[in-house]
Amino acid sequence: VITFYYTSQFMCTPALTTFFPNETQANNLTMGCEVGAAQMSAFPSDAEPVYVLVPAFAGLSIFGVTQLGATPQGFPVFEYNGQNITILADCGASLTKTACPDHMTLVYSPAFTAVEEHLGIKNGVFGLPEGVLPTPAHSHLVTFATNQSIPWYLVIVLVFDPNIFPNPVTGQCTQIVPSNLSNPTANCLNSYSALEAAFATHDSAVSTANTNNPIWQTLGGPTLQVVVPGITSVSQLSSASNSNMLLYFSDPAVYPYPF
Repeated sequence: VITFYYTSQFMCTPALTTFFPNETQANNLTMGCEVGAAQMSAFPSDAEPVYVLVPAFAGLSIFGVTQLGATPQGFPVFEYNGQNITILADCGASLTKTACPDHMTLVYSPAFTAVEEHLGIKNGVFGLPEGVLPTPAHSHLVTFATNQSIPWYLVIVLVFDPNIFPNPVTGQCTQIVPSNLSNPTANCLNSYSALEAAFATHDSAVSTANTNNPIWQTLGGPTLQVVVPGITSVSQLSSASNSNMLLYFSDPAVYPYPF
């Protein structure tokens, strides 16, 4: 567990119109941030990947809206077996009191559009254009610590197995859904090697946890523990091209919580 110090506002490059020239509503959005197939040449030469772990198994509550099941603090809630389990993360959803600083407030993603259309929504929600939603609650995974602020490009990881989403304080995982794996928390997402393993691991816990989850349904009901949109092989994880969002921060190896 390390500490993140944000040193500059996010930036998005190239512009949305480079990738989605026909998305009229999204093009008119003044926020100017989007998830899309990026041109890697547009990133600074020293940019490194930061893996954004989204607890997608918690369904639409990841967007921090209480009407969709989130807590008033902006954390998602996973409903399972008659229980409501609050999922803590490094950052709550944007527009909530637990949102992280210097994060984009709203993002456009064609994946968001697909989920909305799966639900029969054709004109966006909460007065926003189609495909535009608050930045969801998430945690971060990096491969090294540094005292120097550098640019990091975002690789979005949709986590569908609740057994491998780490607690942000301890960095450890707890099994909360039955699994056919001998060690359901073996791929706890607190290391890059665990992410690689989860990307290739099928688990019965995924279908058990996501039966009523429209995000999971929209993607066709995958059985893998994690899904990275636009990436089909483990080798692509370290050279991802599914984002054009950059954050600037340092991440010294300093434990941020008191013992």
